[in-house]
Formats: sequence, structure tokens, C-alpha cells
Amino acid sequence: MIKKLLVSIVLSFVMVFTASSFAMSPKTDFIGTWTGLQQEGQQFNRITLNIETIAWPDGKTALSEPSMTGWSLSGSVRVEPAMVTMRRAPEPQTVPVTGEFYPAGNMVKLQYILRRNRPIVYGVLSQDKNRMALVFSSGRSGNLVLPVLLTAGTELPESLSPFATSSEDAERLRRDMERTGIQVAAGQTQLDAIRSQIQQVKSELRQARSAGDKEQQKLLKAKIKELRDVYRKENSAQQAIILEQAQKLREQQLDQLRMTNPELADVNQKIMELQKQLVKASNDKDFTNMMMLAKELKSLQRQQKSAMALGRNPAAPLSVAGDSGQCPEHVVAWADELEKNGASNSKFRNLGQLVNLFRPSVFEKHFQATLLSMDAKERRQLGVDLRQHCSGNNNAFSRNGNLPTVATALADEGSQINYVSAAMAGEALDIVGLWSQRTLTTLNGYSHSEDIEVLGDRGDILFKALWPMETKSANDAIASAYNVTIEKEQIAQIDLLADNIDGIDAFTKLSRLPQQKNWKKMKYPAGQKVMMYYQEKTSMVLSRHIDQTFPGAARDMGNPRKALIAGKQWYEQNGTILFLFPDTNAARHFDQTFWVQRDELFRKLSPELKKEIVELKQKSEIQNIASDLSLPMDSQRSGAFKDITAAKTKQIAALETKRYTASAPVAPGPEPFKPGHPGAVYLNALYHQDWKTIAREDRAFAIPLCKMMQPMHNSGIYDMMALLSGGKAQGSDIKRYMQTKMEKASMSTSMAGFFILALEHISPTCLGENPVHIERTEKWDNVVYNGLGAELYRTHHSQTYHYTVARRHRNAFYRLGDPASAESLDFINGMLGQFGVKQGGIRASMSKLSANLHGLRKAMQDLPCDGKVIKRIENALMKKALE
Repeated sequence: MIKKLLVSIVLSFVMVFTASSFAMSPKTDFIGTWTGLQQEGQQFNRITLNIETIAWPDGKTALSEPSMTGWSLSGSVRVEPAMVTMRRAPEPQTVPVTGEFYPAGNMVKLQYILRRNRPIVYGVLSQDKNRMALVFSSGRSGNLVLPVLLTAGTELPESLSPFATSSEDAERLRRDMERTGIQVAAGQTQLDAIRSQIQQVKSELRQARSAGDKEQQKLLKAKIKELRDVYRKENSAQQAIILEQAQKLREQQLDQLRMTNPELADVNQKIMELQKQLVKASNDKDFTNMMMLAKELKSLQRQQKSAMALGRNPAAPLSVAGDSGQCPEHVVAWADELEKNGASNSKFRNLGQLVNLFRPSVFEKHFQATLLSMDAKERRQLGVDLRQHCSGNNNAFSRNGNLPTVATALADEGSQINYVSAAMAGEALDIVGLWSQRTLTTLNGYSHSEDIEVLGDRGDILFKALWPMETKSANDAIASAYNVTIEKEQIAQIDLLADNIDGIDAFTKLSRLPQQKNWKKMKYPAGQKVMMYYQEKTSMVLSRHIDQTFPGAARDMGNPRKALIAGKQWYEQNGTILFLFPDTNAARHFDQTFWVQRDELFRKLSPELKKEIVELKQKSEIQNIASDLSLPMDSQRSGAFKDITAAKTKQIAALETKRYTASAPVAPGPEPFKPGHPGAVYLNALYHQDWKTIAREDRAFAIPLCKMMQPMHNSGIYDMMALLSGGKAQGSDIKRYMQTKMEKASMSTSMAGFFILALEHISPTCLGENPVHIERTEKWDNVVYNGLGAELYRTHHSQTYHYTVARRHRNAFYRLGDPASAESLDFINGMLGQFGVKQGGIRASMSKLSANLHGLRKAMQDLPCDGKVIKRIENALMKKALE
């Protein structure tokens, strides 16, 4: 038993140690040094990428399943001229590299800054892990940067050795050049010393001439001659050292050139030998030989120019035996790879995608050789075929101006591409293509849609570098895997929330699932399938909730009052849940049965309620009838409840008629406004200018307002206002002023303001001549404070209003300010009710003023604006407004 326990502990320790080690510093095949060539202009640079560390981000732990979470990557990249030449070349640069490693995709993202360029590069490995393909997504040339092929280690593969000086040769040449530089510098110092001596002796010679010392002059001239002989001898030695170093460098370059363009190498070799003979003839002053050698040199230079032109332009005319003038079948088949792999009239104008033609898997199939293994003559012949014999073919390749671009890729030299960079890019794309195939076969192992999404995003540049058909295949596979995975995730999330419902918050979370970002990313048919499952699941959960919580008392048809109260209480607590899922079968079924049942309950209770209504004598009591039983929706869904509401309205109207009859004074003439017209008592009083009735009505309106303000009167607020006034007013004076204003508040003030502004819209013809146009601007600030009360920021706002009023009303308008409306008062009254303010009091005052405003508007709409009734009301209102 103890032995088993010890084994278990040891195994656990090993597992934890292994997992933690993997989390901190994973072993990946990307770590190490990688070397390759990249074309820049007409030259090549040697690229040395050193990936030093790949580590899991701080605070994270490794995952045992495929994940596209980026692991941090660091290292460096060194860029230096690939060939050592006598010309001044850019200094080698080494810059830091950062990026991310994506374990599930087995790919890296690299970023660095080089010569003001900030490329973002994605890299993948070949299946044998010995080569890396880099695809550039940005930089000075953007997508025109060709893919780059790197090889593991510090040396280039043998196939690329002709295009770069080897590390050993480069180091040897650099040492020789440094040694030569030291020797030349020392010799130059010696030459400078000799020149200085000559100048000194010349100075002495001038002095001897001035003194007439002929013997001294003779000695000094001999010394100058001796120094000049020494100078020529030393200078010749210096030139010999420089020529020797140049000769070594030229021989190195010739050896490399002979591998790619032997014809040009042979011509250059002859030119070098001839230049040596010219130097010797010049030193020997053999002018006849010099002229013959110069003539021969011109002939060689013409051959050199021709050989270089053939390298730059592989379509230069060649004399080929058996040339039929037709595009060869194997070239036609090679060009047809474009359309076979998804080309169209617009797809292949990008140089990067045309390089797919030079992928070894494509090129070797038609030429039985790679582009690098072709000799210069074979490449030039292919260029001739493309430019001269294949231009008439009616295919995507010839239609889109691709021929010159591809022919350029066959040249020895080129500013953007030549056959070397095209061959390397093609091999890199083959690596990317095989990586794509391997990666897409692993999609079923992804358990998180987010990882698939990241793969699609990070791998997009890699996929787009391939043939269009490969790109489409990759995008389709990723989209399909994403849909399958996110479908599983969303269904699992639905189950998790639905199976753990506990209160309104849980229902709210469940209802918000369709608004989530991931949900909206689902495509057909996954989105439709998940939505159907969501509807079924939520309907089932809602149905179960209703069955478990809906009270039996709410279904008791024998006790309708108790049933209505129970149903109301349940609905007030759970109605929000029903509104969250209106489209579910459970919600629709409940909606159909619940309101039908309530209508039947109100129908049973209706006789009893109507009897209570008739017996009540107070408006507020009538309005409260059935308020403890009803829900807001009952007024729309229940016909029986509508009948009860109609009975309440009828009884209130009867009481209003009785009140009007009792309170209306004996009028000197007929009443223009009959009982039932809103605000009839006040409007009739204005018509008859019955100031006593108006004062009584205003008093009834003002008393509740005064009572509401009483706490404010005793709060000390007026003393604070006095303090802020700088002592210009006393708190008691302000209090007295406010009390007087409240006690004398008149409804006619609001009614007069309403009349002045409403006239423009209801009866514009009665504005009279030259109406006044008034502009009024309101300004205010929105201020945001922090938790300590300090102001964080302030936003200024303003709103401008335009009014048109009758000229006869101008003075009254400026005195009254902006009036209230019946609708605004109804809104305030409703808000007071929601905040628990009971009927009567302030709400009664608001209702009274609202009724008067409703009645005034109705009168203005129904009666002529220049008629007797409206004119008398207008005169009374203006008189009250200007008091």
C-alpha cells in the first residue's frame, strides 16, 4: 500500500513538473537559427533569423488541447549583403524580433523594425522541420514582398550558394580586406611623410637660390630626385596590394558567376586578363601594344554587354533549331495551371500569386526540372516562348498581362523578382500549401470556436498567398469547423443556463444569449439550428417555471376577487420573464389562457363592482375601484374590465355634472360651455369675467401647492438664498415673497401663456398684422463628478426656441415666460402617482389645471377665433396675465 502511494506521488510530481516546464518554455521546432536570401532591388540580402525564446504569457498555464493562444516569442534578425563586393554596401544590421507562437496552428507571427520598415511576417515549417516559409503581410511593399525561404542553421543550401558568398569566404575576404586596409593605411602614412620631406627640401632649395649657393642647390635637387624615386616605388607597392585584393575578390565573384552564367563569367575572365596586359604595356610604355589591347578590350566589352542583357531579358531572340513558332504544349499546360487553380480575369494581377507557377510541385510537373536547376539557355528559351509564341493564347494567363511579369521572373537580374527569388518564393509557397493541408485536417480537434477564429485570422495572409482554390478550400474548411464548434458551444451554454435557472437574473442572462457577439457570428445552417434549440429549451424552462410558481388560487373561478388578486401578484413578479421570451410556445400558450381567464373572472365580479361604483360619491374612491385587482393590460385584453371602467367614467361624469350645477353662479346670460366640457366652470367664469368664481377656483388650486411647499418654508433654504444674494435680501423677506406667490397662484396664468402660443398653430389667421417673431435660447451645463464630489468635466448645452405671437400679446408673453401644457401636467400627475402621491392634494390641483387647459384648447379648435366667446375669454386671460 505504501509502495503504491509513493509511486502515485512520484507520478503526480512528474506530471506537474512536466506541465509547468512546458508552460514556461515549450520545446518547439521554431527555436534556433534560420538562414535565407531575400531580394532587395537588384541585390540579395542574407537573412539570419534567430528565434531564442518562446514562452507562455505570465500568469497563464499550458493547455492540453489545441489552442491558438499566442505564446510570446523573442529573438533577432540580421540583414547583410549576400555578396561581398568592392562597392560600398549597406552595413549589416541586427534588430530585435518579437512575436507570437501559435501551438495549434504550428505557426509564428514575427515583427521587427528595419530601415523604417515595420513588416509583419507569418512563418510555418516544412514537414521535415528543416525549412521555414515566411509570408509578409505589410511593409514598404506590402503584399508585393515575395515569400522567403529559410533553412535551419547558419549556412545556405547548396542550390543557393552561387548567389551568396559563403560565411567562410566572406570572413576570409573581410580579413584580407582589413589586412589590406591596414597595409594601405600604413603605406599612405609613409607616402604622406615622403611628400612632406619633398616639400621641406623644396623650401630649402628656394632659400639656396635666394642665397646664390649653387653647390647647395645641386645637393638639394639630388635629394628631391631620390625622394621622388622612393615615393614612386612605395606608391607602386601600394597599388600592387590593392590590385591583389581586387583580383582575389574578382576571382571569388567569377567562381560564383560561373555557376549561374558561365558565358558572362568567361567574358569577364578574359577582360581581367586583358586589363593586366594593359597595365603592363602602360608601365612599359609600349603604345603600339596598348592600342591593340584597347581594341580587343572594346570587343570583349560588347560581348559582356550582350551576355548581361541575355541574363536580364530571357526573351531575347535565340536561334533555336526546329523552332515551329508555336507555344509548346508543356508551356501551355503550365500556364493553364492558373485557370485550373481558380484564376479569373482579375485574380492574378498580383505578383505574389503568380509565383505559385514556380512552386516545385507545379513547375517540375511540366518541365521535369526546378527553376533553379534550369541553365540560362533553357530559361531564355522559356522566355522566348512566353513573349513571342504564347501571347496569342486565349486564357487567363495571356489575357491579363501576366506574360511580361512571368518572363521577368525567368531573368538573371530584376528589380523586384528574378529567377532566384521566384524559385525560393515558389518553394516557400509549397511549404505553406502542405502546412495548410496538415493544419486543416486538425480542425476537428479544436474544442473552442475562438481558436478556430484566430487560426482563420492569423492564417489569412498565408492562405491568400496560395492558389485561389486553395484559399477558398481553407476558408470553407475553417468556416465549417467554426460553425460546428460554435454550435456545440452555444448549445452547451444554453443547457448550462437553462438547467440552472434561479430567479429573474438567470432568465435575463438566458434571454440575452442571442445578442452575444459569438451568436451573431454563426452562419446558416448552424445559426438556425441553434435558434430552434434555444426556442425549444427556453419554452420548456418557461413552461416548467409557470407550472411550479403559478398559484392555484389564481384559477379559482368560484372566488373571482381572490383569483384576480393572486393572478395580479404572480404577474407583477413574473411578467418580465414572459416578456423576455415572447416567441416561445410556452409564452404564447400562457398569454392565450391567462387573459381569457381574467376576462371571465372580471365578468363574474362585474355586477358586484358596478353596484359599488353607483353607491360611491367621491371621484377618488370611484377611481380606486378594482385598482387592487387589475393589471395595466386588462384595459386592452378584457372586455369585462372595459365595461367596469366605462361604469366608473359614467359615475364620475354624473358627479361632475352635479358639482357644476351646485357651484356655477347665476350667469347673466346663457352658458357657452355645458357640463361635460373640460374646465367648464373656469371657462364660463372667464367668459362672464366672474372674478369671484375665478378667485375661488384659483384658491382651491393653490392651497395644496402651499401645503406641499410648507416643509421647504421651514428648512432654512431661504436663509441660504439670502446668504448667496450677498446680503441684498433677508431670508424672511424671501420666504414671505414665496408664500405670497404660491397663495396667489392662478390657473389663468398658464392658460394665458398657452393661448398666446397655441394661437399660431390653431388659428394663425387671428394673429393679426405684423406678428412678433421671438427667439429664446436656454443654456445649461451637464457636470460629471467623481466619488469625492470633485468635478471631472463639464459639457455645455443650449437649445433655441422660436415663437410667433400676436403683437397684441407681446407684453403678456414676456411677462409670463414659457407656459405649461395639458400633456405635461398629465405626465407630472402620473409620475406623482407612481412615486406614491395619493389622489387629492397636489394631484387634484394638477388635474384641475390640466382639465382647464384641455377645455381651452378644445374651445379654440371648435369655436371661431374671432367669435364672441373666444374674444371674451382672450380679453379675460390677458387682463389676468397683466395684473
